[in-house]
Amino acid sequence: MTGMERALRYYPPGDWPADQALEHVTLDFDRRHRRRIRLVSDRDKPYLLDLEKAVAMTNGGGLALEGGGWLAVRSAAEPLLEIRARDDAHRTRIAWHLGNRHLPVQICGDALRIRDDHVIADMVRKLDGDVTALDAAFDPEGGAYGVGQVQGHSHGNGNGKGHDHSAAAAPTTDVLYKLLTWVSPSYPIGAYTYSHGLEYAVETGRVSDLTSLFSWLEALIGNGGAWIDAVMLARAWVATNRSDEPKLLEIAIWAAAFRATSETSLEAIAQGRAFADVTCSVWDTPVLGALCERHDGAVTHPVAMGIACAEHKIGLGEALNAYLHGFLANLVSASIRLGVIGQSDGQMAIKMGENVVAETVKRAKEMSDGENFEALGTGTVMADWTSMMHENQYSRLFRS
Repeated sequence: MTGMERALRYYPPGDWPADQALEHVTLDFDRRHRRRIRLVSDRDKPYLLDLEKAVAMTNGGGLALEGGGWLAVRSAAEPLLEIRARDDAHRTRIAWHLGNRHLPVQICGDALRIRDDHVIADMVRKLDGDVTALDAAFDPEGGAYGVGQVQGHSHGNGNGKGHDHSAAAAPTTDVLYKLLTWVSPSYPIGAYTYSHGLEYAVETGRVSDLTSLFSWLEALIGNGGAWIDAVMLARAWVATNRSDEPKLLEIAIWAAAFRATSETSLEAIAQGRAFADVTCSVWDTPVLGALCERHDGAVTHPVAMGIACAEHKIGLGEALNAYLHGFLANLVSASIRLGVIGQSDGQMAIKMGENVVAETVKRAKEMSDGENFEALGTGTVMADWTSMMHENQYSRLFRS
C-alpha cells in the first residue's frame, strides 16, 4: 500500500473545515472503525488510512491528509433492521434486550436500528416489536465500550488539539488483580494437562535440554500456535470494545478452525470452555456468556480471554503479555515434569522468552484490526507433526 497519499488523523463533525474537503470516502460501519486500511474515494482515487489507533469515524467526519487537505467521511447505506415499539415502555424493554447482547444500536427518533441479523429479528418479534428491513447509513451510539471515541478529540476548539479520550491508562489495582487471577496456574482451566506436542518431541529426542527447548518454544510463540492465539485474542478484544457481536462470532469460528491437529483443537476449546465457565460464574462477563451460548461453548481460550479482558477494561498489551507468558510458563512446567530441564533452567527459559513474547505482542497488536483471516498461518510443521504423533504415543502424561 505504498505510493498512496496517507490520511493521518481523524476529526469528528464540527472539528474540521468541512468546506475544504477535496473528496469524499463512503464507508460502511465496519470500515469506519479501522486503523490502517486502503481507502478508495468516491472518485476512485486510492488513499492509505494510517491512524495512530483505530477510531470510530462517523458521517460528516474529516480525515487530514499528510500533504495537506481533507477527505470527508460519509456513511454508506447497508442492510439494517428498523425496530418500532407500541410505546416508550415497550421500546425500553426491547432496547434492554439489544443492549444485553451488546449490539451496536442507532436511535432514530422513536425507532431503533441495528444491522441485519435474522436471529435478533426473531427475538424482537417474540417481544412483539415491529421489524422492517431497509438499506440506510448506520451510525450507532458510542456506548460505554468506546465505539464513539475519536482520535485527538478537541471539544470544538477547531484546531484538532486536545486530550485523547481513547488513550490507554496504566492498569489499576483491581484490573491487575483480575489479570493475575486469570493467568494463575491455580485458575481451573486444566492447562497443566497439555503439552502442545512437546511430550512427543521429548520422547523422540528433538527436545532434550534448555537450548533445544527454547528453540522449540521460540518457534511456537513467534510463528506457531501461540502466534495465532495472540492475533485471535487481539481481534476478540477489539471486537468486544466495539460491541461487534457478529465479528466476535466470526472470530470464534476462525479461531476454532486454526488448529492443525485434533489434540491442539481439544486443548484450545477445552481450556476456553473451562475459562468461560468459571469466569462467567465468578466475574461479570455477559459478552463472553452470550458468545458461548450462540457458539455452543466452542470458544477457544485466547478468544475467551480477549473478551473477558475487554469487558473488564484490561489493556490489550497487558492481556497479550499475560496470555503468552502463561503459554510459555505452562510448557516450561511440562518440560520440567518430563525431566528435560530442572527448576533453575525452567526459570532461565522463561527469562529467555521475554524478547520473543514482546515482539509477538507488538505484531499481534498491529494485526488486531485485520480483516483477512486467510492470510494468517504458522511455520511450525514439526510441532504439528509431533502433536499428531502424540495421539498414538504409547506412554504419556499429557492430553496433547
